[in-house]
Amino acid sequence: MTLHCPNSQLCLQKIFDEAIAESERSKPFLVIQDLDLGLDSKHGLDVIECLKKLKFAGRICVHSNRFLFEDQKAAFAAGADSVLPKPMSRIQLLKLISFSLPNFDQAAQKEPPSIKKIKLAFLDDTKTFTVVWKMKLKSFLDIETFSSSSEFLKRVTSDSSFLKSFDVIVTDYHFAPGDLHTGKTLAAELRALGLMAPIYLASNGEFTAEELLPNIQGAISKEPPNLEVIESWLQKGR
Repeated sequence: MTLHCPNSQLCLQKIFDEAIAESERSKPFLVIQDLDLGLDSKHGLDVIECLKKLKFAGRICVHSNRFLFEDQKAAFAAGADSVLPKPMSRIQLLKLISFSLPNFDQAAQKEPPSIKKIKLAFLDDTKTFTVVWKMKLKSFLDIETFSSSSEFLKRVTSDSSFLKSFDVIVTDYHFAPGDLHTGKTLAAELRALGLMAPIYLASNGEFTAEELLPNIQGAISKEPPNLEVIESWLQKGR
């Protein structure tokens, strides 16, 4: 499938030959490139390498559900400027277009003035989950991860501004043996410390709204949410 917008010169290409031909014809300022293009086509990295050989001057963003470290490393080595996981949200797309515009002065302005990066704290005693959340969300969120409630509270008590810097907290319910808190008791303590930001419980358990009140706004699965879901949490908290 090919999506081409002549007015904005934004093109999304999935087939190798079409991608190269279209880039030569319209000279877009932005190419959003998938990696896996199907059995009848070359790889997305081949497209990027070919564009670079042809002296393509625009920005190249890899957009893929393959988000292993090796894939990211290979994408940058081929010449990609950025890597974003699928699905890309509307705000991510707008930011990407803004950064890619030929007259956009990145030295003077790193981000569009109306967009502030959301800061999220994720607490879970299983390293796999903290790694996955950070890997999948770090490209569009300011995310910090913690392996225990005590680790998080130690930072909170040592810096009075630390807790208030977060826009949302996501916490596990059961921490490792020896941890003095559950997700619910941690939420209660954070509220007592003055936290106004929404708190969500990431757990494989089932909870009713009554069980979560008054300190927790909702329960979610362990799978990292996308940006639009997180933005909806902030909207509800306003």
